[in-house]
Amino acid sequence: MLNIIHLDDHRLFQKGLISALQKEDFPANINGFTFSSLAFEYIRTGMENHTKIDCVITDYNHFEDNGLVFAIKLREPEKEFHLRSPILLLTMCFENDELTNATKDGIFDGYLPKSASIKEIILAIEGMIKNYCCPTKCLKALSSLHDLTPTPLQRRGARTLNQ
Repeated sequence: MLNIIHLDDHRLFQKGLISALQKEDFPANINGFTFSSLAFEYIRTGMENHTKIDCVITDYNHFEDNGLVFAIKLREPEKEFHLRSPILLLTMCFENDELTNATKDGIFDGYLPKSASIKEIILAIEGMIKNYCCPTKCLKALSSLHDLTPTPLQRRGARTLNQ
């Protein structure tokens, strides 16, 4: 099972995403958070215990810090613990130079609009995970769904802000 964190202030959207992923038999344990401080503390505690988060999904607008500030804060302990997780920005905010620069700088690994289909979201998550170190548990979890031939993120259904 993949270990995924989803930060979004809209609980209905979170529950809908989890439900849609379950209907697709996507092999993930998704922990949803509405407050960035709680998500950050959960992830940091996991890092301290050497627990890898396979993917972090965040909206841009939510309680406390916005998604960009949250992602920047998250990158700091990753350096300390040598554990880096891909971050997918799943949002309605686009055409923002700040977000474009954040992806160019490696803060976000990709983004999708909230209007994306569940298939596009799955492809984006898989593509980002494959572009990282591909731990065995991730490959086993994904192998039941798709061909594991590595492909670039943009060919897996997600767009990067650099495009």
